[in-house]
Amino acid sequence: MAKSVVASKAGGAAETSMEDILRSIEKSNQEIRGEIQLMREDVKEFKGQISESFNRLETSVGGLSTQLTTLEKRVVDAEGRIGDTEEKAAIHGRAISFLLQQEAELMERCEDLQNRARRQNLRLYQIPEGSEGRDMVAFIKKLLPTVLPSLPLKEDDIRIDRAHRTLTPRSKESDPPRPILVGFADYTDPTAGLDTSQ
Repeated sequence: MAKSVVASKAGGAAETSMEDILRSIEKSNQEIRGEIQLMREDVKEFKGQISESFNRLETSVGGLSTQLTTLEKRVVDAEGRIGDTEEKAAIHGRAISFLLQQEAELMERCEDLQNRARRQNLRLYQIPEGSEGRDMVAFIKKLLPTVLPSLPLKEDDIRIDRAHRTLTPRSKESDPPRPILVGFADYTDPTAGLDTSQ
């Protein structure tokens, strides 16, 4: 009987120790399941964060792509405008060169015309005021052959376009008489007169 009590105690102790082991395993399993659950939640949260980061990154890349496209378009437009401006500048440069050449030619012609016009003019000094009467042209036609007798011209050969006193007013009677300007129709008339008078 003593053997059976020891055996039964030994059997009970074995059962107790088995139950303890099972409980311990079950407790460990629950702890492991809890940690696995926590790990799953952490992984899920991490996936959410990664997904959110990727979404932000995609949005940023999309914005950069749009900006890059806009910048490319602006560069192409700017290159087109620069090309147009360079073409216009070249055209304007050629036009300016042509106009400067034309201006030089016109200035030369103008100077030539002024010189020709001056050759057709004669200025007479020290002729008393009022001696010309009412017809200055007739007065000059009569005056020239008498003042310059060496002229081979007769009164009817002298062709005068205009004759008048300078437009400066006389301030006093004692002032010298105003010069008379004579414009000949043919510039050889005053030239011949001047050559013979010298």
